[in-house]
Amino acid sequence: REGPVGTTDKAARDEDLPGGGRFYCTPCSRYFVDGLALAEHERTKPHKRTVKRLRKDRPHSQADADRAAGLGAPDNGPRGGGR
Repeated sequence: REGPVGTTDKAARDEDLPGGGRFYCTPCSRYFVDGLALAEHERTKPHKRTVKRLRKDRPHSQADADRAAGLGAPDNGPRGGGR
């Protein structure tokens, strides 16, 4: 895998990053000098733990965002045939 999303274009590579920003580990958010260093990193325990943690965590949904913003389900009062 080369670079994070959107940086695989030659014009978008950043020469200030290791390896020009081409060798990126998305789960760990780290750049590497070359493909060999990235491949070695992917065999390490810290990388494997990060991948395992990310697979276990449930991604956020729009409902989660609404609840965090205080926009829960509408409260329409008690249910029933109150006349």
